[in-house]
Amino acid sequence: MLEMNLIDSRSPESMKSSLLSFLNRIAKHEGQIIQEPSPVVFLSSLIWALYEKYKRHVAILIDEYDAPILDNIDKPELANEIRSELDKFYSSLKTNEDKLGLVFMTGVCRFSKSSIFSGLTNLSDITFDPSFADICGFNYDELNALLEDRLDDALENLKNKKAIAPNAAGKHLKKVIERWYDGYSWDGKTKVYNPWCMLYFFHSHEFSDYWHQSGSPTFLKKLIDLQPTVFDLSKKIAPMKSGDIQIDKIDQIDPASFMLQTGYLTVKEIASESKDENSFVLGVPNLEVKASLVPLLLSIERPNKLWLAIKLSLQMVKALFKQDAAGFEKAFSDYLTRHNCDSNASEKHC
Repeated sequence: MLEMNLIDSRSPESMKSSLLSFLNRIAKHEGQIIQEPSPVVFLSSLIWALYEKYKRHVAILIDEYDAPILDNIDKPELANEIRSELDKFYSSLKTNEDKLGLVFMTGVCRFSKSSIFSGLTNLSDITFDPSFADICGFNYDELNALLEDRLDDALENLKNKKAIAPNAAGKHLKKVIERWYDGYSWDGKTKVYNPWCMLYFFHSHEFSDYWHQSGSPTFLKKLIDLQPTVFDLSKKIAPMKSGDIQIDKIDQIDPASFMLQTGYLTVKEIASESKDENSFVLGVPNLEVKASLVPLLLSIERPNKLWLAIKLSLQMVKALFKQDAAGFEKAFSDYLTRHNCDSNASEKHC
């Protein structure tokens, strides 16, 4: 298994060196001695060696195949150099397909086959395949089957914390859980719960944005910094054509498409507009994502009075929920100070 998020991608040279080191660890673990200066040739030799050792077809798992590109999303020239090297590296899979039984790749972005997979014409993209619509999370039936025994404990603890009504029943709790963590969909019909958040919720018995806390994607923040004007909460997200969802050029990434692929948006509905193309209606999946998305977008510095007022208002609301008197007082003071500055723009202290 190749974990591309662990690869050094500061330059094409460092990436190739890191890939060689990673592949060499796999080879040594399998008792193979391979000396090749190129990751492309090394991967081919490793596939051949494992095929000969086990007399069976080789399975390859690649996690976050696009991580080296996304690490440099704010440096289009370097990102394109990295993409070119990855294109060569992944082409080894096509060259050795007769020795491979399974190749499974995951990633954030849906790059077009002409962009990074020009040599991998034998891959099947299952992102929007209805057959795999519930592969990446718990559906409602699985929630009941796998976690039913934990609902009573969660309900009791939430009542003790006064985080839910004292007369609430299990049915109500399921509805709240649904609002927080359900709603992810790739076909506009089948919805799944975020498994990461579900496990954390049943461990801590608190409603929180666990997914965002696990590590807000730095590449999304970089993209927002590069294109702050297009990430506007006041704009309605227009339906997307199926062809718009894939990425052809690194320096021309559509924000809505990118946010769909990073999980901040999901497919609410798919409408067939023609024989060959569908229209995707997008929206925010659940309350947890809203709790993560709003602060992220509000972190953008914009010379806009209304935007600043919203930002400070949300800080006050958050402080009230936490019963943080000092935090509320500071946010309210900042709000009044800014209002006075807007009214007296000539004042030096503004």
